[in-house]
Amino acid sequence: MKYHDFELQFEKRMAQGLKTAIMYTRAYSDVQDWMANEFDQEPTWRPSNNTLPHRLAWTAIYDLPFGKGRRWVAANPIQHLVGGWTVSGIYQFQSGPATGDWGNWFFYGDLSKIGDLFKHDEVHSKDVHVWFDPNIRVTSGTAAIPSGYNGFEGRTAFQPGSYHVRVFPIRLAALRADGIRNWDVKIMRNFKVTERLSTKFAVDLLNATNHTNFAGPNLDPTNTNFGTVNTQRGLSRIIQFNLRIDF
Repeated sequence: MKYHDFELQFEKRMAQGLKTAIMYTRAYSDVQDWMANEFDQEPTWRPSNNTLPHRLAWTAIYDLPFGKGRRWVAANPIQHLVGGWTVSGIYQFQSGPATGDWGNWFFYGDLSKIGDLFKHDEVHSKDVHVWFDPNIRVTSGTAAIPSGYNGFEGRTAFQPGSYHVRVFPIRLAALRADGIRNWDVKIMRNFKVTERLSTKFAVDLLNATNHTNFAGPNLDPTNTNFGTVNTQRGLSRIIQFNLRIDF
């Protein structure tokens, strides 16, 4: 395994009950853990999906300034209603994994520039389920490939046969699936019943904005769904309630 990373962390405890931290990691790694061909004598290198290029996490905790021992409503009876509340949140952004499990497809372009084929922002902006232009393939016509064509062979009859030496990589860092963009929020209140008895009530909103993180696109150029995404990765919004009693 080859691994390189850069990590940055910033923490700040501010006045009035606010604490925050930001963490960023830029990383890259390759692993030598798969056999490209049955007759190879040693494993082949490929990008590792256990290491993702960018990860950013921001956390914040804020004790609302109401109630006993805080800035406002410290002595008013209403403190029993508005006091003791804390709001916290975590934002996560993370690059998606390199698309993997590519078949051994014939590709007529320059593999070193294959990333250029997937820069179809106009296509993706019109339909979020289309990750790249599915028309970058030959699906009909004669065996002769048009001059200058730089796409995939999409005809089943013209694919490499069994035990054909691999001519296409199994994993492409140039095309990554959707990453993680997620907000988790917690709203919590401490209740002091007696000196020895206290309770904590909390509401957790996991994926609070109900943002959909899509899975990777279909990677089979012989399939009519080539280039499209029809599944999601991760869960939709979850709301859970917690009650804890300490004595």
